[in-house]
Amino acid sequence: MVLISKKNILSQFSLFYSILALFFLITKINCSSLNLTEIEQYNNTMHRYKQMVANYNVFSQKMEKITLNVFMKIRFKDLKRSFDDLRSEIDTLKLKYHKKESISENIIIANNLTDDFEMKYINSVNAYKRFEETKQMLGGMIKTFIIVLSIFIFIVLFFIGVGSYFVIKYNQKRYYKLQEEVSIRIGQSDEKEKDKSNQENKNDFMVKSTEEDIEGRNNIDKNDKNKVQLQSHNAPLSKEYLSQNNI
Repeated sequence: MVLISKKNILSQFSLFYSILALFFLITKINCSSLNLTEIEQYNNTMHRYKQMVANYNVFSQKMEKITLNVFMKIRFKDLKRSFDDLRSEIDTLKLKYHKKESISENIIIANNLTDDFEMKYINSVNAYKRFEETKQMLGGMIKTFIIVLSIFIFIVLFFIGVGSYFVIKYNQKRYYKLQEEVSIRIGQSDEKEKDKSNQENKNDFMVKSTEEDIEGRNNIDKNDKNKVQLQSHNAPLSKEYLSQNNI
């Protein structure tokens, strides 16, 4: 009877262990199939995240050159906030994945954040393209305006230079003509002054000569008178004497 009871107990324990082993085996199989699904979803999520990181880095380098566009700055700030949320969730997902914990919920959150970031990234890129096109258009208009203005200024300066040249030439001709007229007038004035001076000198000479002649005649008359007076005390002169001396 004792042997029979021991066998029953052993068989019962064996049955229990068998059922327990079968349960763990079934649980392990279910867990293994779930992990494979999560691993696949995890890989897809990480692949999309790497693409978003590459796009964000390229766009960040472009945004470093923009300093005055406030609208683009605001868009990029919102995009950066969305990227930081996605990166934080991906870090949590990586941590749970390495700990082999359930990551289904984290994958869903990460995918939603990736979708949100991707939409904001596309809108930001389109806005950046419009900004670049507008900047290029304005740059082309400014270049065209500068070229046209330079040509206009060159033409104006050319006509001013040509006009100034002819004005200077005309003024030079007038100046030379006036100078020639002034020289002629001065020459005529000099000739008149010279003639006047010569006439005055001639007149003075004539007056002086006349005065000298008159003075000389007066002196001769006086001498004659004196002679006569000196000779008045002498005897009367004869006609022969007077004719010989031409008196």
